[in-house]
Amino acid sequence: MNKTLTILMMSSALACAAHAADAVGKMLDGPIRTAESEIVPLVEAMPANRFDFAPAQGEFKGVRTFGLQARHIATVIWEVAASSNQEKPPVDIGGKDENGPESLRTKEQIVQYMKDAFAPVIDRTAKTREGLYRATLYQTVEGGKLPLEGEIDPAGSVFFIGHFVPITADYRASRLKAFEHFLSLSPSTGAAKPEVTVIEFSDFECPSCQRASGWMKPILEAHPDKVRYIRYDTPLVTIHPWALAAAIAGRAVWHQKPDLFWKYKEQIYANQEKLSAFTIHEFARGFATDHDLDMKKYDADVQSPELRTELVNGSGNAFTNDVRATPTYIVNGTFVEAGSDGKGLADYVNAALKK
Repeated sequence: MNKTLTILMMSSALACAAHAADAVGKMLDGPIRTAESEIVPLVEAMPANRFDFAPAQGEFKGVRTFGLQARHIATVIWEVAASSNQEKPPVDIGGKDENGPESLRTKEQIVQYMKDAFAPVIDRTAKTREGLYRATLYQTVEGGKLPLEGEIDPAGSVFFIGHFVPITADYRASRLKAFEHFLSLSPSTGAAKPEVTVIEFSDFECPSCQRASGWMKPILEAHPDKVRYIRYDTPLVTIHPWALAAAIAGRAVWHQKPDLFWKYKEQIYANQEKLSAFTIHEFARGFATDHDLDMKKYDADVQSPELRTELVNGSGNAFTNDVRATPTYIVNGTFVEAGSDGKGLADYVNAALKK
């Protein structure tokens, strides 16, 4: 890519919308803007005969040559991608010194290697009805690489998060299909054969999620045999430093004692203002110990790279499919405006049950 990507965010927002939109913007803008507008052009501007330059004296004596440093930066990006998404670099990334592939020696080879490290994965085998290509941007975050699927124009200058659908199409079924894998792994409660399914996209550190954390309880109590509630963890990792850790610990609790998860959820939100990135692990582990969980299994889950990746990928899947804020509610495939007190959500559920 030779142009800075223009990210078009087409969404409406619920509570926490400004923060969520900011999160998505940061996830895309930071590394991509730096790579596209600063690092790659700098490498391209360096004359080919200076790629072997390195200071021979002074405090910087012994540092990498310019060419090695460029290869090093790209290699680090490729290594993250390989560990998080099983993406394979175009060539062997080299030895333990992280200086990159020895086979890349010319300026042209190194520049292309660096561009490939930052570029989105684009499926050029077929165009969509709008003449775009399907693409996935990977953003490096705390838990690994967050995937954002979308469509990109043939010139590689405009990226749309999500996918276009005909305005007359009923998108509810396909939307739920897109969430299916992650929903099967998410904490859920309520009716086994529901007439209404409520999906809540939520973040343990989000203040609006804390205020909304009790909205589903009266709905479930009123319709225990008709409504099912699924909590879809959507940690906003770029603005909430302990949200992912809380979600991981919650899944560790859910895996052993599903009913206990809901008490864990209550305790996290009840203590939200007191928690931080420095205390969340001790708090969650204390909860697990107090409730007689198998701590070996708990610790294994908390340290599991697979679980961490699953949650990060789930967040990316949510952003891809038009979730732009926490909390967000989907009822039987339809986005629902819950209102400031949850009344809009309750009214919608009641109306759906009467149909």
